[in-house]
Amino acid sequence: MTLAGRHALDLALNLARMPTLAPAMRAQPIPPDILVVIRLAAGCTDTLHDATKVTGIPADSIRNAAIFYLQEVLFSSEADSHRVLGVSPGASRREMREHMRWLLQWLHPDRNPNEWESVFAERVIKAWRSVGKHRPENRKSLYRGANQGNSDRLPLGANRWIALPVSPGARRNRRRFAYLFLLAALVIAVLLLPAIAPLAAR
Repeated sequence: MTLAGRHALDLALNLARMPTLAPAMRAQPIPPDILVVIRLAAGCTDTLHDATKVTGIPADSIRNAAIFYLQEVLFSSEADSHRVLGVSPGASRREMREHMRWLLQWLHPDRNPNEWESVFAERVIKAWRSVGKHRPENRKSLYRGANQGNSDRLPLGANRWIALPVSPGARRNRRRFAYLFLLAALVIAVLLLPAIAPLAAR
């Protein structure tokens, strides 16, 4: 993929150099080529290669700048659903879906080890459900989906991990359950041992 434009990339690089620009950038409309920055954050090899070639900046530095820009500008606490998806209010459902796909690729726990960023993934899903399914071009699929129970169907696999975001608490609960299960199995074995021993002696 060749860069669709440099405006969003330049904004991300400027913000990385001067983080105090964040409030001013949050007050500005989303740049039309924001998908370039989203793809950079997601680690798209072709986009990173093009950005490195154009700017002369190492790929890791560019990707970190893209991630920082998305965190500060798209995922600020006051951002609405359109901004979270990186689209304007008039964006098509197809455009929103494309942005969501790349955002979730960036935030997927298999690719993103930062567990605290799972909250961003939850916001992306909520934003999609808030604005994506209500686009005019989606009314027919909404009507059809009402009988199928899938009016806000996400891309394949998108909600398998977001439904239960990884968290230290969830892992602790799973560990506790495993320990309790093993303990119960051990107690049952000890209780049955006196009954089994005579049979084994025969």
